[in-house]
Amino acid sequence: EQLPLGGPRRQTLSSSSMSGACIAEYTARVVVTGAAGRLGGKIAAALRATGRHVIAIDRAPEPSGPAPRAWDEYVQCDLAGAYKGDARTALVEAVEGADAVVHCAAWPGPSATPPPAVSLELGTQAARSIGLETIAPGRILRDNLAMTHALCDIAVEARVRRFVFSSTAFAMGWSHATSGPQALTPKYLPMDEAHPPQPTETYGLSKLLCEEALAAAARTASSSSFVSLRFTNVIKSENWAKLPWPAPTAEQPLPLVFWAYAHEDDVVDAHVSAVLRAECAESGTHESYLIAAADTRFAAPTRELLSTCAGLSLGTEGGVAERHPYSGNESVLCCRKARDRLGWNPRSWQVQPPSKEQAASFQSAPVASESLLKAALALSLLPRAERRGGLAAVLASTDAEVRALSLEGFVLDCGLTLPEGAFVTYKLHGDLASLASLPGGPADTHGTGRKGLILHPTSFDAVHSELEYRIGSGKTLNTDLYNVLVVNMLGNGVSLSPSNAPASLQGNAFPSFSVRDNVRAQAAVLRSLGVDLAAKPLDLIFGYSMGGLQAYEWAVRFPAAAKAIAVVCGAARCSPVNQAFLLSLQGALCADSRWNPARQMFDAFPADGLRALARVYSGWGVGEAFYEQRLFASPQHGHRTDATVAGFVKESYEVAFLNSDADDLLCMASTWQSAEVSDTAGGDLAAALSRVEARVLLMPCASDRYFSLDAARHEAKLLGRRAVLRPIESAVGHRAGDPWRRGLEGEDSFIREQVHALLAGTL
Repeated sequence: EQLPLGGPRRQTLSSSSMSGACIAEYTARVVVTGAAGRLGGKIAAALRATGRHVIAIDRAPEPSGPAPRAWDEYVQCDLAGAYKGDARTALVEAVEGADAVVHCAAWPGPSATPPPAVSLELGTQAARSIGLETIAPGRILRDNLAMTHALCDIAVEARVRRFVFSSTAFAMGWSHATSGPQALTPKYLPMDEAHPPQPTETYGLSKLLCEEALAAAARTASSSSFVSLRFTNVIKSENWAKLPWPAPTAEQPLPLVFWAYAHEDDVVDAHVSAVLRAECAESGTHESYLIAAADTRFAAPTRELLSTCAGLSLGTEGGVAERHPYSGNESVLCCRKARDRLGWNPRSWQVQPPSKEQAASFQSAPVASESLLKAALALSLLPRAERRGGLAAVLASTDAEVRALSLEGFVLDCGLTLPEGAFVTYKLHGDLASLASLPGGPADTHGTGRKGLILHPTSFDAVHSELEYRIGSGKTLNTDLYNVLVVNMLGNGVSLSPSNAPASLQGNAFPSFSVRDNVRAQAAVLRSLGVDLAAKPLDLIFGYSMGGLQAYEWAVRFPAAAKAIAVVCGAARCSPVNQAFLLSLQGALCADSRWNPARQMFDAFPADGLRALARVYSGWGVGEAFYEQRLFASPQHGHRTDATVAGFVKESYEVAFLNSDADDLLCMASTWQSAEVSDTAGGDLAAALSRVEARVLLMPCASDRYFSLDAARHEAKLLGRRAVLRPIESAVGHRAGDPWRRGLEGEDSFIREQVHALLAGTL
């Protein structure tokens, strides 16, 4: 395992064999350690492809073979001994004049020998799930830390601009014990960079200590910046098609961190971005980034697996806190920081490149779930820097239960006829058989009992999967008694939107949508499912925020289509103060230099504009009392007691909107801004609401700043006996109507009780 005597050996390519991009040797030199390994070699090759002069370092002799070289110089050196002697001299020479160092060299995994308190049997079980090192645990700890410390010191002395460290997500808490008290119990899920690391074995500990060494160096090294990439289990390209894995079971569990994964090319991309993007770490600082796909390597829902395989309950008293509602097979690790600051967009095993046959079927199928897949595939096949679509929308587009309806030939209110490739998406919580048993529908050939039907339109910057916390047995929208149809709003990134539009609708060719367009698209979905609203109206249309605008539109445009509507923190129209709010959002977003007014779209990811929008929104999204009562620092609401307003705004608003698609946001804001149900009556709201036949439940929040209580009172007065006003008493403002967050259990219970009473006819 040690180099033979005689010290390090260095091979340098002759000038005739070097690429022309490497002439500027002293302005674009990058050192890559561990370059003889598969990952290190790929990183070296990727950096060399950018025009950098790559100096490879590894303890192994330089690989030979016909493959193209991944480096310009090669230094054979054992970094574990580089704190002195010839090894240090060679390392100093290699790093001298380098712009960046990428440190991949390490013992790359845990020891097969578990900690003393963990049984050897558990260690054997762990070995079946991952290749473990045969060397002693102490050797892993010693060598990994020694290599990193020696290289860091030399890099700082050489005034290297950027030091990139290949860390590991195992520092978060991989364990030989796959379940039970010796396994990782997270403080919250999904875990992000703020989650305290909890290593239980020497590999994860060694990487964490290396990060601490870099952080210590950053406190005095004002000329250098340090980036640690905590990537998880790397899936080689040839093994990609083997995903998904069979889900773990209680009898054969897997360590929690091992549920996460990343394609090897995504890990390479993260290292290259960490070298090239100056903004991912300021000089004199150390930043850690989690690098993992947005989903798990299993098809089964994560929430279910956490309960059955890991013995973890989410969101309950004594359970693991939930940072946001888990949707589908979402990862246990959160990579939002990497998406934001590294510009990193990981692959998902759920979105595979299409075959020629699939591509042909996309063009020919007028109504098929493949239409949705086409939109997701378009995102996955774009070059990294050009990918579009919000994170939630991209994930929701891979939902196997979502269906799409073609809108080719659909005439919008703006006068445009939609072309081939336009679509609206939906998800039915229930089954077609029980829908068929509704009067007016097809015959019930399955013999199922009748259930009612609830329509749930989505709201601003929301997708169907984010609404599922209130859909289910006994929940607000109770699937024991009702089928629930959720239709994605046009512009939300899952239905037709700027981010997934066909070429003929790109840029300023993309149309504006009205609330009425959305309602008519929803009606088309219902017709495609065989639902005859003339024979049997909907039991309820439930709408939060912009969903409330759509519920009102239904009740006015199609008075007999629904027995009842529930408008939660919504209204019949976009009021003047609401319009002023939206103008401030649009102005903040489009002030970004990446906005192209001629094309009416962004030329690149507008991080500055999205941050500005988020900061404006933070003053409207929650009530004044939320800040005055310091609920942003309330443990009851899942916040730290030492939290600041600035910290809350960044974590709760900036992080969220930086994962949205800016063009989609503008599209939805335009729809919102144009909402005016009184258009049916020449601008007379009283006349428009006189057409309503449905029972109307109005649930504004007393502290909502843009869908106000006063507006709801006015609408209730105009509706008279048809309306019931039930204000939500809460300090959290507009968020009270979307109570998935911690601390809003009371608001959730109140809304559920009122909706159940409305449906039961007892309100």
